[in-house]
Amino acid sequence: MVDDGQSRQLIQIKTMPPSRSNHRRLMTASPNSTLKITCATARGDARHLGPFTRLVFDGPEIKDDTGRVVAVHRDHQWEIVEGPRYSRLECYSPCRVRFEPRDPAQREPRNVGPFSTLSSVDGVCYGDHRILAFCDDQLKDWYSFDFGQHYGRMVVVPLE
Repeated sequence: MVDDGQSRQLIQIKTMPPSRSNHRRLMTASPNSTLKITCATARGDARHLGPFTRLVFDGPEIKDDTGRVVAVHRDHQWEIVEGPRYSRLECYSPCRVRFEPRDPAQREPRNVGPFSTLSSVDGVCYGDHRILAFCDDQLKDWYSFDFGQHYGRMVVVPLE
């Protein structure tokens, strides 16, 4: 480093979680909102998928708005249909989650959210870093911690 006689100031920028006062502003999205997901490995390799108008976690499968399978949860990882396996799935789009029973006569769908982030590691789904549900591989459904019940599907939709 060359000393040219001028003093320099280092500026450190930190990324902080949104404050409560900014939370409502961050959770409001435009009518044309979409979801984008990032799949990542422990080594840092990542793949970005989307945009989607909704994602359906149908048991171990994630389906897009047309019903096409995007990823499958196998052996504690998310296997992308046209690619490798990833340990983590992240959605940084503001969203809500609706738990739907396989048989609508069983019970009513239940909503949770809004969330600024949604993630899944090892089959456990988190909304803003809080555990929402886990994928029950034996029953091929999702167990909601909030409601203490199994649901066939978790539907993720962007905020409107």
